[in-house]
Amino acid sequence: MCLSPTAYLASTLDPEADLEHDEKEGVWVESDSFPGVEMRVVIVANPPRVLLILADQERVLWTAE
Repeated sequence: MCLSPTAYLASTLDPEADLEHDEKEGVWVESDSFPGVEMRVVIVANPPRVLLILADQERVLWTAE
């Protein structure tokens, strides 16, 4: 399977967008640290950052300074 780098990009630039409930955003991932938990990795802008979206929360993995 070939995954495009743009698959990680959020479709909106709105920093107030509710990405947690939009299942089309980001790439689904699995983690040994969170077995059985649905999670996605999303790249968003304004400010540029990489988010890990867990079932009911967002965690910032990286942000531009």
